[in-house]
Amino acid sequence: MLNGYLSFVTLFLSVTISIASAGNGPGVRGARAAALGNASVTITDVWAVGNNVAGLGQVSQTSVGFYAENRYLSSAFNNVALVVATPMGAVHTEKPPSRGVIGFEAQRFGNNLYAEQRLGLGYGYRGGQISVGGRVDVLQVSIQGLGSKRVVAASLGGQAELIPDRLIFGDIYII
Repeated sequence: MLNGYLSFVTLFLSVTISIASAGNGPGVRGARAAALGNASVTITDVWAVGNNVAGLGQVSQTSVGFYAENRYLSSAFNNVALVVATPMGAVHTEKPPSRGVIGFEAQRFGNNLYAEQRLGLGYGYRGGQISVGGRVDVLQVSIQGLGSKRVVAASLGGQAELIPDRLIFGDIYII
């Protein structure tokens, strides 16, 4: 029995690490995620719309967040993001929203020579100790003199409280 769990965890981590190391990633979303080195898949606040959409399921009131970063004192490396999350259905102080939470994100990196833009719409739902969510993004890259290209991407996220309020496991999958 223990060998089965160890095999599953090893397989899961190896697949997750290979996916995460495939590219540079979508960038930092929020000051807390930046301080954590972008280890933010278990955060359950308004920034979950970009970090792990499953975390939106625990947002209990309409929230707005703004993030701005200027790397290396150059406008070419500016990074700004705006996120909004609003619960749907009945909201109680001790329970997550009855119909989940919907969130929106707008993010921009770069300047007029090279820029990356992202618009995302996500939904998160919490049922018991498990949270799930889905997100759709429109990504655009613009290069001066070459034009711009757009693509649509989707991702799924999940969180599970293995030990309530103590140990939370989360992961995202880009489709």
